[in-house]
Amino acid sequence: MRIKFVVPLLIIFLKIQLIAQELPIYQQYLLNPNLINPAITGSKGCTYLQVTDRHQWIGISDAPVSQIISIQKGFANDADKIHGMGLNLYRDANGASQQIGGDLIYAYHFLISRKQDIKISLGLSVSVLRKSINETDFTQVYDPIIGGITNSEILPEAGAGILVHNENFFAGLSALKMLSLTENLQPAERHFYLHSGLTFENERATVLYKPSALLKITESLNKQIDINFNTIFSDKWWFTLSYRSDLSSSRWQSMSVISVFGIDPGSFSFAYAFDLGLSNIQLYNFGSHEFMIRYKICPSGLKNPDCPTYKGLDKRYKTRR
Repeated sequence: MRIKFVVPLLIIFLKIQLIAQELPIYQQYLLNPNLINPAITGSKGCTYLQVTDRHQWIGISDAPVSQIISIQKGFANDADKIHGMGLNLYRDANGASQQIGGDLIYAYHFLISRKQDIKISLGLSVSVLRKSINETDFTQVYDPIIGGITNSEILPEAGAGILVHNENFFAGLSALKMLSLTENLQPAERHFYLHSGLTFENERATVLYKPSALLKITESLNKQIDINFNTIFSDKWWFTLSYRSDLSSSRWQSMSVISVFGIDPGSFSFAYAFDLGLSNIQLYNFGSHEFMIRYKICPSGLKNPDCPTYKGLDKRYKTRR
């Protein structure tokens, strides 16, 4: 049987499981970290406009595709306090199912230790999501749960997060889909993210090394872990290698290796991510591909505030000791 017929059949007979990929856009957190923790939003004091496009399992018909448009800005009222505002608009299509939504985010960043330059960031997000599944192509298959129509619903959601960080480390905890409303298309589940990392610098070679890890746990105790190693050259070129594994014993095990290449020469940044699955499905596709372009506007005097993923608040926001 050709693979293009396999995906529609899986949608029919495993309908709930396929749609249960409730937060597909959060696979893109390596290029847009506030997708997993709203507390990260606006921490650098600049304005960012970012577009991300992900194509999963190239070569398989009706494979998942998602796009995100993000904007965020930090407002520094004084040297030790920053308010962040952000907006994420996203679309995800997965076979007959589709999700379109948006997040409005607020974050507050404040200094708690001037000596160690330790900050705490708190974030909240409110979301609206429209979910739909088009069953009109399934009318030739008899199944009492398939009505041959397009089912859709609009749901509000909320999320929250906390991040403790300085120039050398970060540790964060966040919860998404906190309202966990009852859904017609599938049961809702809360998602929890625990993430942490360190930064090591080789000043002679102008290289930063940033190992990190992410643990995702759903309300039904499905678990996924990511282990990431980020290398940054001269604050302009960077490379991330990530290993992802599903730790759930109750479902099919999946693993993948993700490589991300990025360049940040100035106002514009570009990145490309390639996701290579290590499971049997990789025999039928050419991996997953993700592209990002970002434009930033920073206050005068704030130079090179970026390092990919997490660098914390820039030292230029410190007050005199």
